[in-house]
Amino acid sequence: MPPRCHITIRTCQLFDRPVNMPNGPVSNPCPWDRATISSFDLVLVATRHSSVNYRELADWAHCIVDTRNALSGIPTKTAKVWKA
Repeated sequence: MPPRCHITIRTCQLFDRPVNMPNGPVSNPCPWDRATISSFDLVLVATRHSSVNYRELADWAHCIVDTRNALSGIPTKTAKVWKA
């Protein structure tokens, strides 16, 4: 029998400054700091926002799946950013 794997999915919205959306403030925000971002196994960029500091994200995250090409032009380690 193959070993069991436990996966915990934690979702939150990462912004490096307060953001107000058309329906009000961002819900479920996470702190924007190295400790928080580096605690994730993977960061998914699902929407490109001008309020996100993608250079810090690239420096702090272990693995990034970028569905919006938000990190284009930002130098990163090999195999750290996956384009989807």
